[in-house]
Amino acid sequence: GRMVGGGGCAKTYAGGHTNSRFCSFSAFATADPERHAVVTGSEDGSVAVYDLQSRKVLQRMGEKEGGHCDTVLAVDAHP
Repeated sequence: GRMVGGGGCAKTYAGGHTNSRFCSFSAFATADPERHAVVTGSEDGSVAVYDLQSRKVLQRMGEKEGGHCDTVLAVDAHP
């Protein structure tokens, strides 16, 4: 949610990743001017892509392929 006056979270994203034990670092993906996205890692070894505005999950990667063998703490997006 949005915190008024003095910083904090402007938006939260949920449903595509697990984040209960670690602080994970996300990235903005802006390759498509019509669809900006937020990319984040998950504690289950997968990566989730959310629509920036609607906050809906666009894609999950690594979920069915076995993903990483451990928590994905940081991601980077390249156009």
